[in-house]
Amino acid sequence: MSTGETEETGGSLRKVGFSLRHESAPVKVRGVQEYGNNKLRRATDVEATGFPTRNGIRRFMMNMNKPHAEERPPKNGFTLIELLVVIAIIGILAAMLLPALGKARDKADTARSISNLRQIYILLRMYVDDYDGYWPKPMGNSGNDNANTSTWRRNVWEHSYGAFPVNQQDYLNAMGHPSYAQTMWCPLMTRKFGQQEHQSGRGSYAMAKFFQVSYTCSAAGVGNACIYRRDGDPMMVGNVEPIVMTGSVGTGGALDPSFGTNKLLEYGTLTSNPANDWKYLNYAYGNAALGVYLDGHAGLISAGQATSQALIPLPDGTSKTFCDALNSFDYLP
Repeated sequence: MSTGETEETGGSLRKVGFSLRHESAPVKVRGVQEYGNNKLRRATDVEATGFPTRNGIRRFMMNMNKPHAEERPPKNGFTLIELLVVIAIIGILAAMLLPALGKARDKADTARSISNLRQIYILLRMYVDDYDGYWPKPMGNSGNDNANTSTWRRNVWEHSYGAFPVNQQDYLNAMGHPSYAQTMWCPLMTRKFGQQEHQSGRGSYAMAKFFQVSYTCSAAGVGNACIYRRDGDPMMVGNVEPIVMTGSVGTGGALDPSFGTNKLLEYGTLTSNPANDWKYLNYAYGNAALGVYLDGHAGLISAGQATSQALIPLPDGTSKTFCDALNSFDYLP
């Protein structure tokens, strides 16, 4: 529906018509755009075209071809590739550091083991001083050694700290207490193989064969009397051979590495650890063994000494290699 009217212009009449329906004329729309994380705001004039709809409501179609489209904000997370690269780098660093950390821990345990040997020497010295210079026998004071005979470890410990309980569970608990377990047992060996206590008094350290004199008391003395080494013995010097040292753990027969080492050490031969027996010198401390000497100093025994053919002068005027001297009942050079 339209209407008309007449307009006079310059002396002539011109009919002007118009429609009630709006034509599709351009409309200026004021808009605001935001850019990125900085939220830059920019006013823009966007051209829109109006068109009628069926229900008579006017809508506007925005022109999408405007020169500055809205930007997406950047993502804040990591991509999968970035995460995989980081994990790979961490794995490489761990592989490089773990061996070094393991060696450092072994060195720390070795230092603690040397400290244990010094404490054991003090216990031995207190025992010897109280028994008029007589040293304990490694296999104990019984005439006939058996699995339950108290070893030198238990004897010197009880001499200073009192007897362990009689009840089995009680004395096992007492031997498992850090005061005993962390002195008579090497931390490096217990970390690798564990430890099982026993009434005889197990541990990681063995006395020199020299102090036993012989394997049984009856074979060495008259009337089943035991013969003990005593301070001042001309065959006992102890500046080259240790009096107590680290012993190997065994896997042969009924042995288990968690049993610790034998009561006395019989072989200085360089061997693996665990070995098929528990009577060897244990060179598991950076290719060295540990020992404490008659004068109280403790330290390393190099693996080279086990294979060396150099002769050690003995108190009786003869000489032997390190291993041969260590295997003897007769001298402690």
